[in-house]
Amino acid sequence: MLVEGLKCINCGEIFSPDPKFFVCPKCGFEKVKGITVFKGITEVVYNYEEIGEMVSKKLFSKRPFNALRYRELLGFQKKEKLLTLGEGGTPLLKSKKLAKKFKIKNLLLKIEAQNPTGSFKDRESLLAVNKALQFGKKSVSCVSSGNAAASLAAYAARAGLDCFVFMPATASKGKVSQCSVHGAKTFLVNGIYEEIFEVYLEAVKDF
Repeated sequence: MLVEGLKCINCGEIFSPDPKFFVCPKCGFEKVKGITVFKGITEVVYNYEEIGEMVSKKLFSKRPFNALRYRELLGFQKKEKLLTLGEGGTPLLKSKKLAKKFKIKNLLLKIEAQNPTGSFKDRESLLAVNKALQFGKKSVSCVSSGNAAASLAAYAARAGLDCFVFMPATASKGKVSQCSVHGAKTFLVNGIYEEIFEVYLEAVKDF
């Protein structure tokens, strides 16, 4: 397997890549000045030896220039059918004026606005939604000030998943509209991001 498990960054224990949880059940959450933080957040443990035997520059060069060119490095199998909106492969443009201003010899700007929803967040939505499908989930959700919510809503719509997004009441109308157009159930909450996150955690626990 390309992914060996999920490792708690706090206690170091490795769990099987089980979709029932992504936070270490032993370490869980903790409150820091009244704000919930992930004490036991987990990170993916890859089998780099196996991946190294499967991939090469030659293999990548034969594939379309998009995010899925590197699918093995995201934990997906070579022939696994994946949902994509054509994200990634955005251009690098040389910036001569900024390079001169900041005295940088060679400055390249990554133009992520050319992703499907206009944001680099499409890269993480690609991973999140495909993993949700892989695990047999029916819905996805997030807390976002705008870009991540709009992105997740678009990918969930393409995948046929329900989508729930929690956003600040001050979020731009454009981002709220993007979510609505894609059919996401959008909750606008008065408060700062950390306060909205507390509401979100309670919603996830209850529903």
